[in-house]
Amino acid sequence: MSRKKILFVSYFYPPAAGQALPGTQRSLKFIRHMPNVDKYVLTVEPGFYPDYFRLDHPQSVPVADEKIARTGVFDIFDKLVALKNSFSVKSSNENVSSTGASINAPGAMFAIGNRNESDTDRQEKGRFQWLKDAVSETVRYPDAINHWIWPAVKAGLSLIRKEGIEYVFATGKPWSAIIAGMLMATTGVKLIVDFRDPWVDNPFERDRSPVHKAMDRFFEKKVVRKAEWVFLNTDYLRQAFVRRYPYVPQGKFITMTNGYDASDFIELETATNSSGAAAQSDNRLVITHAGLLYGLRDPIAVFRALTLCCKAGKHQDDRAFVFRQLGEITLGYDFNRFLEDNHVSDCFEHVGLVPYRECLNYLGQSDVLLIIQPDTQTQIPSKLYEYIYLNKPILTIAPMDGALGKMIKNYGFGDIYDPEDTQGIAAYLERRLAEKRQTGNLDCRYAHRSAFDVKNIAAEFENLIISGSR
Repeated sequence: MSRKKILFVSYFYPPAAGQALPGTQRSLKFIRHMPNVDKYVLTVEPGFYPDYFRLDHPQSVPVADEKIARTGVFDIFDKLVALKNSFSVKSSNENVSSTGASINAPGAMFAIGNRNESDTDRQEKGRFQWLKDAVSETVRYPDAINHWIWPAVKAGLSLIRKEGIEYVFATGKPWSAIIAGMLMATTGVKLIVDFRDPWVDNPFERDRSPVHKAMDRFFEKKVVRKAEWVFLNTDYLRQAFVRRYPYVPQGKFITMTNGYDASDFIELETATNSSGAAAQSDNRLVITHAGLLYGLRDPIAVFRALTLCCKAGKHQDDRAFVFRQLGEITLGYDFNRFLEDNHVSDCFEHVGLVPYRECLNYLGQSDVLLIIQPDTQTQIPSKLYEYIYLNKPILTIAPMDGALGKMIKNYGFGDIYDPEDTQGIAAYLERRLAEKRQTGNLDCRYAHRSAFDVKNIAAEFENLIISGSR
């Protein structure tokens, strides 16, 4: 029997790192641990990643003899703007020649700005602005990388024909990659769509316009109908899809969680104890958060708890607590001012963005690893799996009844507190500090850790491809 062939459509792939890392790692881990199928990767040329992406992923590719095709982009929005500008120049020249003055001249602009406008004029402008916004959203739909869709589809169809590929695996977000995969699947190949986040009803994207939300619902439905299987990275997200599409066979929706890859930790530059957790060398309790702090992911609950600890008067002189942030901060208020007003500035250490291996080293040198995921029901951040591997105490700030809360409680992966439970968080920090000072380090042994070894998860995926059924 010939080996099955699968094309991974992933906008993120090494060298993409930094903010792109979760998307990069998902496909990379599957590819690394699926030895019994032939793998192809369709991604973008590194030069087309946004400027704020890091391109220092520590993993060189290929990782498992996968064949990698990289494409450029085609930005229709830029083409339309260039076309509009060419017409504007032509119109401006015609006005200069016919009237002797340009309508763009300062005097003309001043005159236009001071005309008395009727209500009808203003309504027309409002309708025109709405139309412009709708057209702009449509042209940029579904996200900022939609200029990759057509080059990806063209290259993907060529690979499918040339190599005899049977499966297309498209992972999102960005959702443009999933739309590209859907368009490739018109050739008869089987489509697997991989949702690492919710597309519809994403709590982090509530400000999308009604037009945008309607388009999200339309395209998600088309993708679900076209797909052979739909992978969801949490069971809560799977249940949301089952409820939204009751007419679709439930077997189409498959929970395929994220997981840790032990090979990522081979070069971890810290001494570890017998459980795999790195030992600490001083009496401070180092609490580390890896990833962006923005919007709903706000650390204010932890700092309010630290304020309570400091006000107790026991730790003001020895800087007993350190909150270490690995990643950028884009909160909607003056975060530094908040720290100063609450006298906890000395507890905060902002490291910023660091390469992946360096991030793992920081995590390994920490006492408590922090997850902040309030107001979300279906999402589990990928950093949890690295935390689990390190056998570190995990402090989670999240709703108790969501996917993350249930996972923490069901598997015993650390402690979870509601964002409003400041007293409980403060008591936890005090308890962990006392434990560290008494024992020297904080030792955890997560009994269910192996359930999230990506080798086991990838084996399930590979078996699905080879057998053609669950």
